[in-house]
Amino acid sequence: MRFRILTLFVLCCLASRAHAVCNGTFLNPVTDIAWENIFPISIGSVVELGGNSKYSHGKGSPVCSCARVGVPMVGVKVSMWEPARIIDTVKDPFCMVPFGNTIAPAGNLTVKGAGSRDAKDSRQFNQFHWYIFPALALLDLFYDLPCVDYKKEFDVALMTELLLTWNNDQYSTIINPEALLVANPIAQLACMADATSVMFRRPIDQLFWCVGNHSVYPIAGTAEASDPVEAHAAIAAKAIFQMGRLGLLWQYRSDGCGLTPSIMWTKSRWRMQLSKPVRASQARYPGAPGVLWTSLKHPPLSDNFMWMLFRKLDCCVGN
Repeated sequence: MRFRILTLFVLCCLASRAHAVCNGTFLNPVTDIAWENIFPISIGSVVELGGNSKYSHGKGSPVCSCARVGVPMVGVKVSMWEPARIIDTVKDPFCMVPFGNTIAPAGNLTVKGAGSRDAKDSRQFNQFHWYIFPALALLDLFYDLPCVDYKKEFDVALMTELLLTWNNDQYSTIINPEALLVANPIAQLACMADATSVMFRRPIDQLFWCVGNHSVYPIAGTAEASDPVEAHAAIAAKAIFQMGRLGLLWQYRSDGCGLTPSIMWTKSRWRMQLSKPVRASQARYPGAPGVLWTSLKHPPLSDNFMWMLFRKLDCCVGN
């Protein structure tokens, strides 16, 4: 793992002269992650530790049961929010925000970027990079939880500069034909309900195509919002959805029996915390309206963003 991080860091440094616009600082897990967002920690659906009651895990049976090696195991359900993944949404192609610099592509590869905005329709385009960042495992925290994969290492799982469908709305629609059913004005009206519900921290999982007032379709790098920070947040939410469609999204089972791949995301099991260019203290559900939190989050000439993803962790802990 250390070799991977060192290699990426060296490549970033070598590319710094060619891409001076992508400047920043190396990821600091202590200061860049708002650790208070792991709370509340629920034990047995009865005791809750921590004061973040806005994201309470709700009530349920304190006892859980999972089959391991064919033998049922009875235990107590523990719930919390795990900092597990990083997304950067970038104006500059190949800008790796956690490393504070750009990785130069091989050859003369040209990709869409520049975070261009059209004054007429407020459309914005960004690339994203998906990083596996198991913070609990890297820092040896909560080591007694059997559900956490402590063998997982830091890795770069996806770079959309190399993904054809992310760079072309038409290609994305061909690959994802269900977009024709939900990416239309009638289906978009339903997103008003999600936008209202997410304000009260209750995203509607059944409206999978909605991210507040936005839509995840087309599954490409475009987003429409008058607020550039909200547009970046919408693209980060699209990134979560995109990873699911690629079969690369893993969510904890609600019964506490480990991780499972999820082709379709469950919005209420993910929260996003803005880490760069300005650190936000609260992780919010996808689709949270920008008017509530984007103020002063977009300094001049800072168009590359980094998001810490908190994943809902349910774990059945027993002997």
